[in-house]
Amino acid sequence: MKQDASSLKGNDGIGDCVLTVSIGDELTKVVGQTPAAEKKINDVQVFVFNTSTGKLDAAVHKGGLSSDGGFTLSEKLSCTRGPRQVWALVNAKVNYVDGPDAERVKTINELQEKTSFLTDNGPSDFVMAGKVDVKLETDTQTVSVEVRRVC
Repeated sequence: MKQDASSLKGNDGIGDCVLTVSIGDELTKVVGQTPAAEKKINDVQVFVFNTSTGKLDAAVHKGGLSSDGGFTLSEKLSCTRGPRQVWALVNAKVNYVDGPDAERVKTINELQEKTSFLTDNGPSDFVMAGKVDVKLETDTQTVSVEVRRVC
């Protein structure tokens, strides 16, 4: 579900741009796991933060997936232009995009303060995260985020 971030946009954006996000499949390996289980993507949360303010510019959550590695988000995020940090959170047990208000992330710091327990991982449900710094300058841009195991 896409979160309309129009009320969260910073004032330093020159204008709107549309961002397409791909999740890379360069993952940390666990001994004894099949390659498909290592790379399984069941749930993706993507956050785009304004690096000047640390505030959320756009976010989207996509659940009910069954990808055996790599994933391109079909939803496009509407963002403001400028320096941004794009985070991908894969297979998290808590929905930080459109879950309960107390859990929703609004800043980079709030996301970085979230924790994951070892018990949140399953045989083909590893919690993974990654980020990339980008400068959104054109009307349409694509970014790839490599994710790694959290715990």
